[in-house]
Amino acid sequence: MTVEITDRRELHLTEIRNLPSYSRLTPTGVDYVEHVLASPPSRVVGANSLMSMSGAVAARFPYMVDYESSSCERPFVLLSVLDEQVVDLLSQPKQLIVVKHDTRGRRSPTQYTPDYLCIRKNEIALVEAKPLETLQEKAAESTDWSLCEGRWRYRPGDEAAAARGMVFEVFCPEDFNPVYLTNLQYLVRASSTRALDEGIVHVERARRLLESRPDVPPLSVAGPFRVRG
Repeated sequence: MTVEITDRRELHLTEIRNLPSYSRLTPTGVDYVEHVLASPPSRVVGANSLMSMSGAVAARFPYMVDYESSSCERPFVLLSVLDEQVVDLLSQPKQLIVVKHDTRGRRSPTQYTPDYLCIRKNEIALVEAKPLETLQEKAAESTDWSLCEGRWRYRPGDEAAAARGMVFEVFCPEDFNPVYLTNLQYLVRASSTRALDEGIVHVERARRLLESRPDVPPLSVAGPFRVRG
């Protein structure tokens, strides 16, 4: 790792430690987040990196964010890349102990690894990404999984996150318009420096139209702006 990358990483860590969300962590939460941040990234981002077959990046992230599922984890990563509230997104963070409950209410501690640690300016979240079919199957098998007021919940995750001053989120891609999810890759590309260099007027037009009309196929709103593969 070069001196330049190391300096960038240190500045990034300082920014995170000054966030309001970081200040709300419990001591256990601080230890957890610091351990995850200290872990070496799986891939350092190059100067011209944007997206690969298994990862994506925002200019403010110091490394590629991996995803294993193109239909579930990938949409969450791309949405996070576009969300200016997200300061960092780390895949497969440190394992933690959660307490599961069986059908008789008996509690059993078990190891659990979230899909992502999402560090936002105003909150830090442990995230589990699951398709709707899987969530429905889990809810049928265990009371730990439930749909409450339109949102999926995982009780052991909620409890573990709360003990650390965080929140727990279950991301379900079926909660979003499928065409909008398809358009995400174009929105991410439009936010890149390379795209801006090719024509900021067309990029901004495409971005506004894609965000305001998520049901429209991507290339029909881009006008003269096209993203080269």
